[in-house]
Amino acid sequence: MEADRLANAGADDLQRHVRKEAREVLEQAHRVRLERLFTDEERTRAEAYVADPRIGDALNSAADFGIAEYLAAGPDLCSDWENAWSANSEPDEPSAGAALVAAAIDVRCTGYGSAAPRALVERLHERYLDERGGSRLRPEPLDTAWAWATRPRRVTTALLQPVSDDGVEAFDYLVDVVQRRRPPDHHVAEVVVREALLECSAADADGVATVAQRQGRYALAEHAWRTAYELRVRHLGGDHVDTIAAQGRLAAAIRDAGRRTEAEAAFREVLAASMQVLGAGHPHTLLARSDLAFLLLDAGQFAQAEAELRDVLAECVRTLGPGQPQTLLTRSNLALLLIATRRPVTRRHAAVCGPKRPGRPRTVRSIGVGAAIGAEEPAVGLPACAPRAARGWCESRRVFGLGDPAQGRHRSGGQYLVGPTAIAGAGAAGV
Repeated sequence: MEADRLANAGADDLQRHVRKEAREVLEQAHRVRLERLFTDEERTRAEAYVADPRIGDALNSAADFGIAEYLAAGPDLCSDWENAWSANSEPDEPSAGAALVAAAIDVRCTGYGSAAPRALVERLHERYLDERGGSRLRPEPLDTAWAWATRPRRVTTALLQPVSDDGVEAFDYLVDVVQRRRPPDHHVAEVVVREALLECSAADADGVATVAQRQGRYALAEHAWRTAYELRVRHLGGDHVDTIAAQGRLAAAIRDAGRRTEAEAAFREVLAASMQVLGAGHPHTLLARSDLAFLLLDAGQFAQAEAELRDVLAECVRTLGPGQPQTLLTRSNLALLLIATRRPVTRRHAAVCGPKRPGRPRTVRSIGVGAAIGAEEPAVGLPACAPRAARGWCESRRVFGLGDPAQGRHRSGGQYLVGPTAIAGAGAAGV
């Protein structure tokens, strides 16, 4: 019988027979060949379906991977990775390879934008392997682990995509899945972040610092901003425009950490370097002056802060123009200062961003000024804005605590507006 013949056939004979039958079936099909990457027109049509998060994620990666490739290969790759964590009873269950993938994913989640160096991933993978059981998983040799993790699946996709001889990138689908599964308050371990900062470019350090700042990890953000600044000093020199900008971001991180005296000295250094290298009208110089003015405001030096902001505003209007973002932000800052010093604020200072339009949100600072002033009043003093400032400070205190820099920024505005006694009373009353 045919079944007996196939069952008793040698392995080579059976494989040849199966391949022959597969070819015969495929020859009867009508083949439609599709390009792996979508055209711009096809991507535009696909954007109509971004309400489906799977399509939205695939579009975000469409420049590197085909949308169909992302959607089809992603689940299989994720399954391969998760199955590999099982104890190594079979050679195709490489737990060390799974740990390499986990390490590369977390490096990406720190804000590290470049390909992760292999040496960095190798150092970190032991941490992830130990968390899952370490030697009990019977991990395979690293050469075997790397071969498994970088092996192409579905033609072009791999768990870890080699970018160069020294770098790898985790497949985007895996990063998306991991981030969706984690709770909002989950953060990559600090030891992983600090290890990543040992092998990064200045741009990568900027990305890591930005993520840490958004997560409220201010000490870690300061460390990353400092790394970014020092790398630029080393490679570009201290008088390069990018270095001066990085120095300003470091000064802002010191301010956010609550070290006002140190921050003022840092901002003055930034201002001196920017004035010397870039000139008085450069946006970096104007930004440094604005930051310094707000430090003076926070220290209660109202007259000096106001004089500085008025000078900055005049320079912005002269060099940049009245409608430029830096000019509008400076005008908004001056409005906040006038509120803080209990003087009326004109609508000109408040409405710096124009009317609210669909799809064009106002800045947070402009919204705050507008709320304090009111929509119909041409000018208003302390009484109308004090309750809102107090409520903002009390809510910030409840959510962040007294030591958080975000709460500190709320407190500075609220305290200058209504005074510590009124704020304390508002807090006690549950405002």
